[in-house]
Formats: sequence, C-alpha cells, structure tokens
Amino acid sequence: MEYIFLVNSLTKKLPKESKELIITEIEKLNENQKNSVLNKLSTLHLKNPALVFWIGNFLFGSFGIARFMIGDIKLGLIRLILAFTSLLIFSMADEGSIDKGSFFAIVGGVVYILNSWVWYIIDLFLVGKKLRKQNLEKVLNALNKYKENQ
Repeated sequence: MEYIFLVNSLTKKLPKESKELIITEIEKLNENQKNSVLNKLSTLHLKNPALVFWIGNFLFGSFGIARFMIGDIKLGLIRLILAFTSLLIFSMADEGSIDKGSFFAIVGGVVYILNSWVWYIIDLFLVGKKLRKQNLEKVLNALNKYKENQ
C-alpha cells in the first residue's frame, strides 16, 4: 500500500488518467519487485510541468524556452529563430518615414510577431501535455524493466 502514496505524489507530473494504470501495473509485481520499483520511481527525475509552464512557457515562451526544457530542441530552435527574426525585421523599420522598405519591414515584423504569438498560445497548452506524456513513459519504462525480470 505504500506505493499508493508515491503514485499520488507523482500524479502532479503525469497525465490525470494514468494513476489507475500505474497502480494496476505495480499490483502485478511481487513484493520484492514492488520494493525495487518504489525505490526506482522515487529516484526518477521527472520534470515538473508547473515549473516548465511558468518559467519556460509563460515568461520565456515566445523564445521557445519551454521546448528546450522538455527536450524538443528542433522546435525550440525554430521558435528562437522566429522570435529573433521578428525582432530583427521589426527593428529595421524606420519610425520617422514610411518608405517602401520601411513598410515591408513593418508588415514582415507584424507577420512574424503574430506567428510567434500564435505559436506561444498554442504551446501554453501543448507543452504541458507533452511533458506529462514523457514523464509517464519514464515511469512505465521503469515498471516494464521489473516486469521483464520476473
């Protein structure tokens, strides 16, 4: 029954529907395996979705930092390049005059900024789900190692 306390503490970092799955998988193990799994699960380095949301998404989300925090390097780089490109294009606009180059720089900057913000809003919802799935995969992999050793 000790494992229920551990599973309850892990549920903040896992998808909501996964609690029953993990409990059922643990109950299939014998006592020695349960003790080993409890030790292993308590030492797993699961990332905290709340930390990733507030730091990576909310504060620095327009730069793609949350993607880097969950290990999604390619999308993180794309977001970072998109953010700096939008800032660069927007800064090329001359505030005093509206010539052709300035107009296109403003329009291009606005388009890039809109893309960046749309992606920012979408990531507010997607990054947490992806991180919780990654954490669940780590837990299930740890459980499967002990099931295979039966």
